[in-house]
Amino acid sequence: MNRVLAATRSRFIADLNANSIKNWTIVLGNQASDSLASSIAFSYLSTLKDSPVVLKNTVPVIQSTREDLNLRPENKLALSNAKIDPSQLTFYSDISQNIDPATNYALVDHFALDNQWKSPESDIVAVIDHHDGAPERHPSALLWDIRTPVGSCASLVTDNFKKVWSQSEIEIDIERSIADLLIQAIIIDTNNLKEGGKAQPVDYEAYDFLLPRSSFGDDATSMTVSTASNTLTAGVFNNLSDSKNDVSALNTTQLLKRDYKRVYTNDGLSVGLASVPLSLDTWIEENAGDMAIFEKEIQKFTSDDGKDEGPLDLLGIGTSYHDKNSKSGHKHRRELLLHVPMSSKLAGVFGKLREGIESNEILKLKVKDLHLDLADTVAYTQKNSDATRKQYMPAILSMGSQHMASSILEAHKERKAKKVSSLYTLHALVQQGHRAIRKGSRESDDWKTFLSAIESILGDFFDESIKRLDRELKVGLFDETSLNVNPKLKEKSLKILKMWSQMGIFNKPLLEILMEKINNNKNILEKGAFINLLITLDKSVLTL
Repeated sequence: MNRVLAATRSRFIADLNANSIKNWTIVLGNQASDSLASSIAFSYLSTLKDSPVVLKNTVPVIQSTREDLNLRPENKLALSNAKIDPSQLTFYSDISQNIDPATNYALVDHFALDNQWKSPESDIVAVIDHHDGAPERHPSALLWDIRTPVGSCASLVTDNFKKVWSQSEIEIDIERSIADLLIQAIIIDTNNLKEGGKAQPVDYEAYDFLLPRSSFGDDATSMTVSTASNTLTAGVFNNLSDSKNDVSALNTTQLLKRDYKRVYTNDGLSVGLASVPLSLDTWIEENAGDMAIFEKEIQKFTSDDGKDEGPLDLLGIGTSYHDKNSKSGHKHRRELLLHVPMSSKLAGVFGKLREGIESNEILKLKVKDLHLDLADTVAYTQKNSDATRKQYMPAILSMGSQHMASSILEAHKERKAKKVSSLYTLHALVQQGHRAIRKGSRESDDWKTFLSAIESILGDFFDESIKRLDRELKVGLFDETSLNVNPKLKEKSLKILKMWSQMGIFNKPLLEILMEKINNNKNILEKGAFINLLITLDKSVLTL
């Protein structure tokens, strides 16, 4: 397998340096790097003849720096067990400076491109995932398999390719390495297919398929989960678990980065979510050293999480550990810590954010007194220790969006906001309206309240823009015969038009308000050319 990975990496880097990777497909796991097995397996299996999606040139890319692999010792062990040399893998840090925006992508263990990969020219050709909240199928996707609940994405990769795999002649060392990677991912995600746990039928079926092809099973037998009772992988599972939980040498920043996702709400909030296999008490006392250092590192991380995408609006930390002081000595417990930095768009509404999170019936949170001095920070114990990041992430994102929009409304009402002129602000309000209308009709009180609340803000924005456009309409800027009279003025005006166009796409009532403003403009004779430009900037306005 190392020979295949080395050859692939060499060809890809050469084409990348020559600005010629349009025929390549980059296979990405999620940000946390815990899906490298799925990305490596997909990259190879998708090149087999008659596979569900046949791709010619594929390369698995690990979404982290090469150095960050040290933060996940279980991944290093899994690679070692599969006899794969990490030096033959391609990491994001290896290619970030030269990536072509017209690249094709296959996504495993997540369903949306992260910001560093996005561009209008990017195409998603395949998605295999087991997370909730997926959008409609990407138009360019040749393969789209999102199933929930499923214990491991590696099981879905196996399920999609097992037919062509079983019918293909694959070199024994390649087959064994891929099987080893996938089966290790499955047992880590499902606690070795623990009965009553996260494992679903597709996980058991994938395990049965992989076991005789792996180095952990006896390929001379046809042992299945029911007969082997998972004993053949019990030892490797214990070793992987021990490696995963051994974080004693990591500092606070490293603990946050080792299993971290940066996500964005529909209205633009940047939210960091970290999972840490330690209790907060142990973390602060042993890894950080004391509370002051812990708080300082939290603040530092929210200002720069290493993603080069600016500061966070909200940091959520979920801990998972076994309580040695419990009666059994190993009771599983979870905690949740939330921090809103002073620079956040959520600053000022932390109390309301807390109220919303604490009312969540799934998480069942109880405030944990850590004696924190850090402002806008709260820690909880979770009475529901089965609620993972998959459960608390939607709750955090939803409450964050809701209270950010409310904060904007309140600030505007109190005239603390001098003017509103960013698409981000208006987008936030539109998303709040979307939530309202999904719960009722356009005649509902929620919808009417939303429209009433934003009209003043939209009015301020449109009035300010209209004044500028008024002057430009007078000088014939939008007359087709004189579009190049003042290029700088034209550029500013087109930015305004683009924003209006985008807002119209978000929701039809915004476009209606916009058109009313235009109709009331004294340069109504110029309206035809003006609207034509608006439509030209974004034809999707026509579909509203």
